[in-house]
Amino acid sequence: MKTALSCSTTETSLLATFRRNRLIENRHWGWLAVSDAKGTLLYSTPGSDKTSIFLRSTAKPFQAMPLVRSGLHQTLRPEELAIACASHVASPYHTQLVASLLQKAGISEHLLACGAHPPLDQDTRENLIRQNESPNPLHNNCSGKHAGMLYYCSQKHLPLEGYLDPHHPLQQEIQTIIQNMSGLDTPVLSGIDGCGAPTYYLPITNAAQLYARLGSTPEYDPIVLAMTTNPEAIGGKNRVDTAITKASKGRLLAKVGADGLIGISHVEKNQGLILKIADGNTAIRNQIVVALLKKWEWILPTEEEHPALKPFQDLRIRNIQNQVVGKVELVLPE
Repeated sequence: MKTALSCSTTETSLLATFRRNRLIENRHWGWLAVSDAKGTLLYSTPGSDKTSIFLRSTAKPFQAMPLVRSGLHQTLRPEELAIACASHVASPYHTQLVASLLQKAGISEHLLACGAHPPLDQDTRENLIRQNESPNPLHNNCSGKHAGMLYYCSQKHLPLEGYLDPHHPLQQEIQTIIQNMSGLDTPVLSGIDGCGAPTYYLPITNAAQLYARLGSTPEYDPIVLAMTTNPEAIGGKNRVDTAITKASKGRLLAKVGADGLIGISHVEKNQGLILKIADGNTAIRNQIVVALLKKWEWILPTEEEHPALKPFQDLRIRNIQNQVVGKVELVLPE
């Protein structure tokens, strides 16, 4: 067991170089770790064992686990459980799933404490503009997580007001789940995420163990099944986690987090992977993780050409006129 100390290091690995007209414009460093469910570190880049990260939205599958522990998932359709684990783009498919969760709980969307932001889905965003409507909390990419939390509280007769308070019984349960599943022997440190919910600060190696245990803990099979059979629910169009889960036919369960983070559970191997880009670049994260999964054959050769993966395999840099003006050169760990 390990303790979640506040760790930081300047030791990183170069993962990508951005060249414009063959000249270096940007370099991107980061950390990578792979663990098994027992916490044995199978692979790590320098500094990964000394660096902690906030889980951000990679925490969402674990924040939905009280729904399974209580048996409440049995009252939900699999896609409703998946949306509770999602960082969605707010297409009509996604917002309807969130609204369905709230309707089952008899709760208004106004109780969602995540706030509103423009939909990530371009069509939905443009439709709101044409209709002269403002985004509402359903359009927040974290609204599914919040709806799942409110559903749990409504069914367990817990306070709906203040459901994001770290001292709320639901948040205390989530914190304990994450501590236990990540192999930590002291309470996990936390902060406040962009949507107002607690998020958790773990050593990268423990975060990798967390994802290994996600796919190897029978109690949480309903979450794995919901996410892997409904990959569009967990992200949507042009989202790398949806693409990875879909292309691998659910052998891999991927979940992105903000600021260059992604967690992947290899359900068959009972292994977990965490990749964090130091400068938070999400496009670089997407390109690196897909190339790495191909190299390690977590994505099989027969799956590499899946249409959902193609946008993340084009390393050419284009300008507004669609001219190729450079390229990204990946430095993949051995």
